[in-house]
Amino acid sequence: MISEQLIAELENEKNRCPKDLCVFNNLPDKIKSDMYYVAAAVAINGINLAFASFELRNKKEIVLAAVKNNGNALRYASEDLRADKEVVLAAVANDGFSIEHASDDLRSDKEVASLALTKEGYALKFVSENLHKDKDVALAAASNDPYSLSFLTSDLMEDESFVLDTVKVSHGFSLVFASSCLLDDRNFVLSAVTISGYSLAFVSSKLKADREIVLTAVKNSGSALKYASDELKQDRDIVLASVSNYGAAIEYASNSLKEDLEIIKTAVINSGMAFKYVPPAFKTNKLLISEWLQLNPCIYEFITPEFKTDRELAFNAIKENGTLLEYAPSNFKSDKEMVLAAIETFAGALEFASDELRANKDVVLAAVKTRGYVLEFAADYLKSDKEIVEAAMDHKIKENGLSHHYIDRKVKIDKNFFIKILSLDPSYISATPSNLSKDIDVAKFAVGKNGNLLQFLTKEMRSNKNVVMEAVKQCGSTLRFASEALRSDKEVVRTAINNDKNAIVYASIELQKDSSLMDELS
Repeated sequence: MISEQLIAELENEKNRCPKDLCVFNNLPDKIKSDMYYVAAAVAINGINLAFASFELRNKKEIVLAAVKNNGNALRYASEDLRADKEVVLAAVANDGFSIEHASDDLRSDKEVASLALTKEGYALKFVSENLHKDKDVALAAASNDPYSLSFLTSDLMEDESFVLDTVKVSHGFSLVFASSCLLDDRNFVLSAVTISGYSLAFVSSKLKADREIVLTAVKNSGSALKYASDELKQDRDIVLASVSNYGAAIEYASNSLKEDLEIIKTAVINSGMAFKYVPPAFKTNKLLISEWLQLNPCIYEFITPEFKTDRELAFNAIKENGTLLEYAPSNFKSDKEMVLAAIETFAGALEFASDELRANKDVVLAAVKTRGYVLEFAADYLKSDKEIVEAAMDHKIKENGLSHHYIDRKVKIDKNFFIKILSLDPSYISATPSNLSKDIDVAKFAVGKNGNLLQFLTKEMRSNKNVVMEAVKQCGSTLRFASEALRSDKEVVRTAINNDKNAIVYASIELQKDSSLMDELS
């Protein structure tokens, strides 16, 4: 049986690059020819196939296990298996670039190529050239990575219908590789900017000065105004359409239109960032700013310091969008009413509160009741407050994000409270404090909730029959995390298989060959 130590060593280096792998490579040839050891090694890291005997690199089930773990393990398979469609499909499903190591015939196979390209569009580089002319294959590549179109023949990138299809999947970027004839074709370009306004960036200068084309483009994507001719950047209808779609596009308008009040108002209501490009005279008009803030509080981030310190303006903006507390002056970050208003719409605003308010129990409790993860921003002493921790944990089951690192050790070492934490989120067993790491009650409670948590327990707990029995009752496949001795224990194995018949693969070789056990379970 493969030892726990060897499994741990293999796991430890599974993320290293192939040239740095040494654990399996340094084992005796006898082991590298043993199907059981090799199967375990490639299941942990498919690249370990490189060190297996030639016989096992020609064994389909071994190679399949390897390429399912790491598609590029295909390069170490025998020539016959690199020509096996099932093996190659499994490899490219894991890593599209692995098609590079497939046989010539399979690199010409449309099904294999299409699957590879849905994973990695740039893998078109390794697909047989005869498939480069296939529109379906080329489109699959473009959908994943428009740069892959650089490998296509010029004929295909002159095909109007095909190129428009690529515009749809690349937001116009595919036009980098389109023929100059198409980019100067008015009908084609009008179709392209209708699909994606960003297409305007790549068309001929003549068509960037075409009013109908530019108007169509900016209605589709306001930022396309950047690519319009200078003359059309002075066209009021075009600029108004542009900022209606994307307010910050006012940056590209002519200077005269940047002073048009309707255009300014439309822009800043649409995007707070647009305020950056508003002429100075409008940035000092309190009446306008007050009006605009009511319509779009995000403008607060960009207004002048003079108006950021106006409490009424600040409070009205921050109560609508708590994230804006980040841009408030420090005295507002110490203002309890202001901070509570921010937290009401965005609990994470606690991060921007003053040290004093992050140490205020009322403020922190209000925040963690909304989003448990913000316990991270509380003062250290509140991370050991049971009421606050419990409130944060209670919300954690409704969201992702509360790390055990944010809970003070003083709370975690309390057995009853730690079990309460586990009842809300059993995965916290991975953060068991040292004083509870050998506590059977804690271990059994966790694996009873989720058997897979057995893997996070100490070696001693994984060798405790009562704990392991509780785990395999809940999830039979967790047998793989049990100690060697317990994977050889009939009662434990029987319980695991009753839960999941496939758990037999994790039992000792002796029990896998035990006919009486097999008869009993059949």
